[in-house]
Amino acid sequence: MDHSSDTSELDDSATMVLDDLRKRTYRELHVYYCTEMGLNDYSQRLGNLMTIAHMAHEAGRIVNEEFRTYAAMFDLYTHDSLLREIFFN
Repeated sequence: MDHSSDTSELDDSATMVLDDLRKRTYRELHVYYCTEMGLNDYSQRLGNLMTIAHMAHEAGRIVNEEFRTYAAMFDLYTHDSLLREIFFN
């Protein structure tokens, strides 16, 4: 799964931390599935996890876009600089 577009705005050190976390997570899942659950083929479970992660990411993106739309339509929170920075920059 290529997340290069997701991290394009992050600096190199943040990207390295995220890559290390991803690798560690996959290693720990492998150990859990093989050792504790005794599974030789856990590809379907891993695929389900990746699908859920993608769906959660997309849901967050859609909610953010909805908020931007409503905020623009109703001119909400324009006086709040923090919210304006989070949702409009």
